[in-house]
Amino acid sequence: MTKLQIKEMTDDFINGKSIDQLLEKFPCTKLTIIRNLKKNLTDDKYNYLLKEITSKRNQNSLKKIKK
Repeated sequence: MTKLQIKEMTDDFINGKSIDQLLEKFPCTKLTIIRNLKKNLTDDKYNYLLKEITSKRNQNSLKKIKK
């Protein structure tokens, strides 16, 4: 992956895209995405963002079920 792709991937993650969404956009493995995200973010920030994204996705799923 190029530095530009890694920056774009990190920015997308910060802006709420899930790892699965990043997999669709970037031609690499899940492990590569996680490794690059952790390298560009601190572990604490990565884990915080991952929890936030997962929480938002779960809330959206619950809203769809209630409708």
